Amino acid sequence: MRYQVIPERMGVIDDLLLADRLEQKILDRYRQAIFMVKDQELLGGRVQSKFQDFAVVAAFNSSGEHPDKTKDKIQARLLAKTLRDRKLEYLKVTLSSPDGKNREPGFAVILPEDDAVDLGCDFKQKAIFWVGGDDVLLVACLTTAMGHERIGSWRDRARPPPL
Repeated sequence: MRYQVIPERMGVIDDLLLADRLEQKILDRYRQAIFMVKDQELLGGRVQSKFQDFAVVAAFNSSGEHPDKTKDKIQARLLAKTLRDRKLEYLKVTLSSPDGKNREPGFAVILPEDDAVDLGCDFKQKAIFWVGGDDVLLVACLTTAMGHERIGSWRDRARPPPL
C-alpha cells in the first residue's frame, strides 16, 4: 500500500515539527540554567538549612514568543504574592543563562514536588527545577517532552550574583 501525501496536511505537520523544535530549544535553555542566590542559606553545604529539598519556580513567559517585559514582571509579582498567600517558605533566586545575558526572577520554595509542578503549571511554565540534596532535576510541567531529568549539581550551579 502506498501512502499519499496530502498537501493540506503538510502545513499541520510542519507546524507540529516547528513547535517541537521550539520546545526543545526552550528546554535546552532550562538545562543550562545557573541559579544566582544572595541568601547564604542556599549556598555552600546547606547542612543546617531548611532548604534541603526544594523547588525553584519562576513565572516569566516560557512559550518562546517574544517576551512582554511588563507582563513578565506582573507574573513574577503574582507568583511572589501566591507564595506569601499560601504561607510557603521561600527565598529569591535569579535564574540565569550561563553568560548572564538572560535573567529571570524566581523563588526557591519549600513544598512537595507535586505541588511545585502544579504551581509551575498554574504559571504556565514548561518545567520547574527540583533540588534534592545536591541534585538539580528538571521536572516537566506543561510538556510531555520529558519527565525528570538530572541536569547537574546545586553546588556547581548556585552562585552569588556578580557584584
